[in-house]
Amino acid sequence: MDYISDADGFIRPPEVLDAVDFLAESLQDVGIIMKDGDTLSLGDIKSTAIAKTAEWALRSQGKTGSIISLADIVNENKIIKSNELGELSDNDSDDLRLKKELSLYVKENINSTSEAIFDMFTNDRNQCLQNTEDLKAVSAGLESASMLKAVAAFEAVKNKIDDFFVRCKLLTYVNGNNTPLTDYSEIFKTFTAVELNTSSEKLRELPIALPNTEMLLDTQSKINPAWANEIKKLYADAVSPLCGEILVLTENDWKNISQKISDFTMVYSKQAEIKAAKINPQFLETKLNQKDEIITEINERLAFEKEKQHIQSLKKLLLFRKDFFTLLKNYVSFSNFYTGGETAFQAGVLFFDTRATTLCFELNGDDRHATLDILSGAYLLYCDITRGTAKRKLLALLTNGASDNIVVGRNGLFYDREGNDWNATITKVIANPVSVREAFFSPYKNLARMIEEQIAKKANAANEKSDALVATAADKTVNMPKEAAASLPNKKLDLGTIALIGTAIGGISTLIGSLLQALFGLGLWVPLGLIGLILIVSGPSMILAAMKLRKRSIGPILEANGWAINAHAKINIPLGSSLTKLASLPKNARLAHLDPFAEKKKGRNIFIAVLILLLAAAGVFCYFYLIKKTGIYPFNLK
Repeated sequence: MDYISDADGFIRPPEVLDAVDFLAESLQDVGIIMKDGDTLSLGDIKSTAIAKTAEWALRSQGKTGSIISLADIVNENKIIKSNELGELSDNDSDDLRLKKELSLYVKENINSTSEAIFDMFTNDRNQCLQNTEDLKAVSAGLESASMLKAVAAFEAVKNKIDDFFVRCKLLTYVNGNNTPLTDYSEIFKTFTAVELNTSSEKLRELPIALPNTEMLLDTQSKINPAWANEIKKLYADAVSPLCGEILVLTENDWKNISQKISDFTMVYSKQAEIKAAKINPQFLETKLNQKDEIITEINERLAFEKEKQHIQSLKKLLLFRKDFFTLLKNYVSFSNFYTGGETAFQAGVLFFDTRATTLCFELNGDDRHATLDILSGAYLLYCDITRGTAKRKLLALLTNGASDNIVVGRNGLFYDREGNDWNATITKVIANPVSVREAFFSPYKNLARMIEEQIAKKANAANEKSDALVATAADKTVNMPKEAAASLPNKKLDLGTIALIGTAIGGISTLIGSLLQALFGLGLWVPLGLIGLILIVSGPSMILAAMKLRKRSIGPILEANGWAINAHAKINIPLGSSLTKLASLPKNARLAHLDPFAEKKKGRNIFIAVLILLLAAAGVFCYFYLIKKTGIYPFNLK
């Protein structure tokens, strides 16, 4: 991604075209990227610079042969680091210090010749010698190390002492009258109830000394205790070495010290910029007389720096060799997706409810998902996935199986592309048809559900009525006088109820008889009649589901995730079935039929036997009834 995109998170057509141009310029035959693998022979590389870098990378690792792979340069930083000299160190030998300095000259002048770089180095050395003389002139007879100590001591108090002399001038301006410039009694009152020390910020905010009209700074007394150590160091490292034993500083003394420090730092800063100044002068003088040796070192560093530039191009070429064709099959076309391969947009696999859903998208938080996702026409599961403290949003498409038990709150297990497992919880469901098979059984499931609901409703009502009757009867029984209880008549079976039950049974028998009469009247076409009856019930839901399933598309979901899709990206029924795997036994595995807690089948077997006998009796009855009434023999039998 880093080698093809401009780091904005998107891959755009011009960037893909630039990558194609890079491959055309770098490879003898671009068609090699269509073959699996991440290796190239040196002969496959058209670019001379990249081919030389590949040869250098192999040689630097002690490898022979002409085949280079991504593994050979995957850690290009390690290859580069093994040839880098590193930063300057105080422990470096004179020879190593010279090599490191030459390396810096090469890095800054990579396109120059070794002779030109040698001349730059020589000129800098001459400038260094001149600056050394200039430093002696501005160091007041001190060594550079002593002058650097003076600079440090001066910089530590410069602003405070400048402030002191300005306050002295202000005090002179008001004729030395008692002013807030010298009266700090109110501030000192605040110190009476607190614990003070010389590092207190409140103390350090006060002037370094009280201003006076004489404009004198006594370095030995009357100094703000918070600045006493800095003044003592200033006197020892700067005042005494530069001006002699001056205990009291005037403004002119201070200006004189400031000028000397300024002159030194100006020349010293120029010297610090010269790389040759960091090398022992005597050693450097000897080496400059061995020009050929220095030229050889410069040439070696030039070769290394140029190879270091090209190694990124080599890594880019090998990455494109391995993955660019896959990228084309995921971005220019979706051939990977439609041939069952791994795609760039699939986040991983969600396992739940005895199935594995492979069409999962990691959501980017775009609000467009609320309006675009529903246009996909698929059965959508929104999940929160967590792994430790990490949290993400996931969208999974359910494309096979049944959706009866899919509800918000169910848990699953998600594996990302790296194989990491995440806890998944369903937070939202958008229901749509899942499969034609589910649509086939949906009318019967709906009928069974309606019957269950009605039975449950009637049972609840009857239970409530029964509870009320029992409560009433119990109340009457407890509170009824004995004489009234003895006079109650015995209940007899209601003849109207019996008649009503008989009428209901007769109606059901008539209905069954009519259906069987119509069915057996078809003769040998009875199987087709059964199929037709099933189609009448299940056909409409299957047709409607098939129409919706053929319109499913992942385009709207990808659009909401930031893609620009120039295709419908539809999911037909066979492809959808392959994207959600249903649970199955492993190869050569079988279920153990011995279940110590299995339900007893005696009652079920009796029910099935009675049902078969009833159906047989009904069939025989209808058979002879048809012969008697119509004279027609079913199946042309006489």
